[in-house]
Amino acid sequence: MALWWKKKLPLFGSVLFRGELPPQPDEFLFLEGLGINVKVHPGASRTSWKMDLVHPEWGSANLICEDDLKPPPKEIFRFSFIPKADIEAAESGKSILMLEMNSRYEHLLRDRKMMLRFLRAVMGDDGLVAMDNLCGRVWTREQLDDELCHDADLDVEDIINLHVIAEEKNKVFWLHSHGLKEIGYFDFDIIDPCDEVMSNSWDLARAIAFHILEGTIQPNTPLFELVHPRGNIQMVEMSRFLACAEPQYKAKIQGFLDDYHIQRHSVICEPGGTFIGRLFGRSAVRPSVFLSKSVPENPMFSFPNAASDLMAERARKTYPLLRSLREEFTEFGFMYGVKLGITTDDGQNKEHMWFEVHEMFDDNIDATLLNQPYNVSGIKEGDRGRYQIDQISDWFIMTPVGMVNPRSTAAAHMVRENPEAIRQMMKEAENM
Repeated sequence: MALWWKKKLPLFGSVLFRGELPPQPDEFLFLEGLGINVKVHPGASRTSWKMDLVHPEWGSANLICEDDLKPPPKEIFRFSFIPKADIEAAESGKSILMLEMNSRYEHLLRDRKMMLRFLRAVMGDDGLVAMDNLCGRVWTREQLDDELCHDADLDVEDIINLHVIAEEKNKVFWLHSHGLKEIGYFDFDIIDPCDEVMSNSWDLARAIAFHILEGTIQPNTPLFELVHPRGNIQMVEMSRFLACAEPQYKAKIQGFLDDYHIQRHSVICEPGGTFIGRLFGRSAVRPSVFLSKSVPENPMFSFPNAASDLMAERARKTYPLLRSLREEFTEFGFMYGVKLGITTDDGQNKEHMWFEVHEMFDDNIDATLLNQPYNVSGIKEGDRGRYQIDQISDWFIMTPVGMVNPRSTAAAHMVRENPEAIRQMMKEAENM
């Protein structure tokens, strides 16, 4: 089977600036000091100017200033998982430059990271935010710096964007993705997700996205175990869902739907062949009850083996970051965890489980298992041992202001900016 990330696709990004007039070519001469060869071309139809950018590792890109190009709608920033101050800054932007780039590595995750390197360079000190236009993901300067401080390929989380639609009382009734159909697949929709789903939204989204990319679920897959245990689902194309679901299941989202949110979108529903399906007929569909009412404690999300390998590679490449943050934050007493792949009893697969870290070394970790294995009989919850670095598939730092992991370091910045408040939070937690 062909590897889904082995694709050669054009990439599109943008950088937002504050001034009414967009920056001019001479303001980007500093790029040559970053190892980027710059060549300016006069504008053509609807283009004020165009600049060729070439870097020996990143590849080549075109920076384009179009006449009368408007910034994106402010709703784009409100859907983004970025700090409030950055949202306000982005909303103040009045001019925008576009970046177009061709694949250099024929690798979706690596090429998108190279585009981020170009976008960060173009931002310089004056850019407000950058955008990956394929999925609508907004990147702050801080987020880009965190991502670009290491050479790990992007996680799948970085090539999709989640939109959360909520009622006035902040009850979420529609969670959906963007970015998968833009690279040749389909996006997914969850209707009336429960609080547990929202708290694990990115883990769930990554699991679904990986299965879509791997082809293990299709737009109309009738039965699939997404989460173990009891997490069976069915994928139903949005057009079929709107035609076959009972009115109460589709009423909330219909007012928000347009062709863009219908075409190549599939709703996560109750699996086919259930009692509900037999009661209402084979064609009847309803949103997943499992995702709307209950999620078992310590759910085990299903990831394809290839996806686990990609996640593990990123976790291992960012292991030095975990060690440096642990040393930096020693005084706070945060909990540190790693996910380790342990060979299952059949010897054919690996079960990925969370361990609490006690000590970290160059080539191994001293850690205690936090949950009971499903398919590994040699260890049990509470067992402590030494494990090799090459077993790592994920890691986290649990702070009072959020989780730090290989995909997000926002909480680490909050800790640095508010040390006294963090100390007080940890003290209060100890006294509870």
